[in-house]
Amino acid sequence: MAAHLGNAALAERSVRAVLKLLPGLVQAEAKLADYDPSRQIHLPEFLRDEVTSPDFQDGLGQTLRLRSTNLVIFPDWNQPEESLFAELVELFRELMNHVDRQKITLLVYPGTLDPLDADMAVSSIVMHLLSEDNSSEDNSSEDSGEVSEDDLAISLLNDLDTQQWQTLRDRLTARVALVCEDEEAIAHTGTALLAVWARSHSVEKRE
Repeated sequence: MAAHLGNAALAERSVRAVLKLLPGLVQAEAKLADYDPSRQIHLPEFLRDEVTSPDFQDGLGQTLRLRSTNLVIFPDWNQPEESLFAELVELFRELMNHVDRQKITLLVYPGTLDPLDADMAVSSIVMHLLSEDNSSEDNSSEDSGEVSEDDLAISLLNDLDTQQWQTLRDRLTARVALVCEDEEAIAHTGTALLAVWARSHSVEKRE
């Protein structure tokens, strides 16, 4: 996908931004290589080098990065890709530009998707939005596509057991209702009684 951005430096910044939002992507690649070398996704060398940094290591699968506002979504991954992608793009765009995005973690339930496939699905949405931002700015900013601690955090809910779900429910702020929603998963995880997040227009232009 980065190749479609048409600019190597811009592509690198955008991929780094995705990895800050979704640090599990590199970890998922490593795990995939362990049990199925034929499915390696061959991330660029500059990303492998970044994994050795303490800051990056601390974020790899150690925490869901919960904040004061923790939202959860249950996409129905069996819905047509174009419908689900469009809805998730709209939601991600709203949250990534929310005035309080530095206080928000978006938790994504992967359903029965393979962890790597779930990582790639979510990262493709983030890449799409970052490429939109970069295109609208004519690539004029050196920091274009960078992600900081003041940005939305995104975590995938992979392999949580019953006890972990019970603990997590106490920290959840609300569920974001989707048209393409997995109602069975909501019932199974005991999150049906969560408050529903009120979608708003509390957004600002990303600098």
